Amino acid sequence: MSDTSPFPAEHRRALILEELDHHQAVTIRALSERLGVSRETLRKDIALLAEANCLRQVRGGAVIADAQEPPVEERTQTNPEGKRAMARHAAGLVEDHTSVLIDSGTSTRMLAELLARRNGLTVFTNDLRIALDLRASARAVHVLGGQLGTDEDATQGLDAIDMLRGYTVDIAFVGVGGLSAERLVSDFSRDGAALRCAMLAAARHPVLLADHSKIDRPAPVRLTDIPTGTRLITDRPPAPDLAQTMEAAGIGLDIARDSA
Repeated sequence: MSDTSPFPAEHRRALILEELDHHQAVTIRALSERLGVSRETLRKDIALLAEANCLRQVRGGAVIADAQEPPVEERTQTNPEGKRAMARHAAGLVEDHTSVLIDSGTSTRMLAELLARRNGLTVFTNDLRIALDLRASARAVHVLGGQLGTDEDATQGLDAIDMLRGYTVDIAFVGVGGLSAERLVSDFSRDGAALRCAMLAAARHPVLLADHSKIDRPAPVRLTDIPTGTRLITDRPPAPDLAQTMEAAGIGLDIARDSA
C-alpha cells in the first residue's frame, strides 16, 4: 500500500481514536484497510498518540488507555489558585432565583461555596458534599440518583442520566477529565462521559470547567455530544491548536483571572 495518506495527519489520528471509542481495541491491519493508509504510517500515528496518553500501544495495534483519574485529595491540592479564580468567574454567571446543575469535582465544590451566598437557587447535583453545602441557602436541592462512586461522594450511572432527562436548568457547570486538540473534551470512564454529556444537554447555558492542569492531557473516553454554545472556563489560554478545535466545535472560551 502506498505511503500517501488520503487524510491529513490530525484527521487520521482523530479517526484512530474514534475507532477506539467504539471498539476499545484496534488492529493496525484493520485500520489500514479501513482508512486506506499504510501500516507503517499507522504505527507512527499510534506511537505518537501513545506518547500523548490517548491510547496504549500493544503488539499489532492499540487499546484504550488505562488512565485513571487522580484521587480527589490529590486533585484538591492541584492548582487551587486557578480553580478559585474559575469558581469566582463561574459564580458571576449565576443569578438569584435560577436553577443550576453542578457536577462533582474540586472546582465545582469551590463554586458551590460561593453559590451559598445566592438567594433562591434550585440546585441539581450528583455531588453529596455540594448538596449538603447548599441545602441551607438554596430554595431546593435535588440529588441525582445512581450508583455512588467508590473514590468520591458522587453518583453516576443510568439512573442519574434518566433523572436528568426530566429537567431543564438555566445553567450547568460540568467538569472534564481532559482537554486536547485530538480528543477535545474527554473523561476517564464511559459512565462519566455519558453523565457529563447529559448534564450539558440539560442546560440552557452549558459551561465546562477545566483548569490548565487538564489541558493537553486527554482522558480515554471522548465526550461526543457537546452542545453548540457551550463555554469553557479555564485559568490559562489553551494552545492555538486546541483553541481552533474548540472554535470549530462551537465552544466559547472564558479565561478566569486571579483577582487576588
